Amino acid sequence: MKINKLILGACAALVLASCGGGEKPADPKTSTPPEATSQPAPVTSEEKPVSTSEEKPASSEEKTSSEQKTSSEEKPSSEEKTSSEQKTSSSEDKPASSDPAGEDGPHETDGHTEPKKDDAGFYVFEAECVDLDDFVGAGYSGGAQMAGAICTDWDGSGKASDGLFISYMYVTDLSIWFDIWADEDADAEFKMRLSGEVLEGVVFDDDMFTVTCNGTKVSYEEIAIGPCNTDLSTDWIKEFEDFPVNDTLKLKKGKNTIELMTTNEEPMAGTMYATAPMIDCIKLKTTTKLAWDPIENKKPYKA
Repeated sequence: MKINKLILGACAALVLASCGGGEKPADPKTSTPPEATSQPAPVTSEEKPVSTSEEKPASSEEKTSSEQKTSSEEKPSSEEKTSSEQKTSSSEDKPASSDPAGEDGPHETDGHTEPKKDDAGFYVFEAECVDLDDFVGAGYSGGAQMAGAICTDWDGSGKASDGLFISYMYVTDLSIWFDIWADEDADAEFKMRLSGEVLEGVVFDDDMFTVTCNGTKVSYEEIAIGPCNTDLSTDWIKEFEDFPVNDTLKLKKGKNTIELMTTNEEPMAGTMYATAPMIDCIKLKTTTKLAWDPIENKKPYKA
């Protein structure tokens, strides 16, 4: 019996071992909990490795972008560089203006027309280009108004500048005037280009035919024109001449007004109630630039 019990006990032990039931329970005092053995030991701050994101170099795309950004901030664009170079070149290479008036501002003659000059360097201001809106004149047998006072040198015998001139000045207190702009104060040499008609000779002085500049009378010597055409049936005109008026006419900077006025009551013939010349133009020679506003009111009228 005893032997049989031993055999049965051995068999039971074998059965338990094959089923895992024979594993000896762990000693709670000496065994390590499963969680502890399965996890790594904690790392201290000194031993903790540096983050891979800090150690990992920037990718090629990030590096290129960063370099481009730095380059764009430090290096000026080609357009900015070109503009800067042009500006520098313009300011350094451009010569200083030799015109002192340009440094002070616009010219007084700006916006006006510079007249032509004759061979002697005189500015020529044509009488037929003045304002004739209020002109009411008289002639040998009748009169003329406004642009009707403009006459034509038909056969060229009068050698009128531009082939035109003003007549019908034979009325007391009738005048024409020239508005002229000067860049600077200056003295001017002043001439009138005149001729005559009807009488053999036309004679007058500065009291009979008054000249003023900016309201101040301009004195001149007696003028005698002749011999003139007394045959009104022909186109012949006594050649116009340049008569000196003043060598030092005072012009001011800006606008100047020169007025020519018939100021006598000495009739010539027919309905010519006062003595006066025919006027081709006035001429000025000076050191400053002159200009004016000529009026295109030319209406040729046979003399």
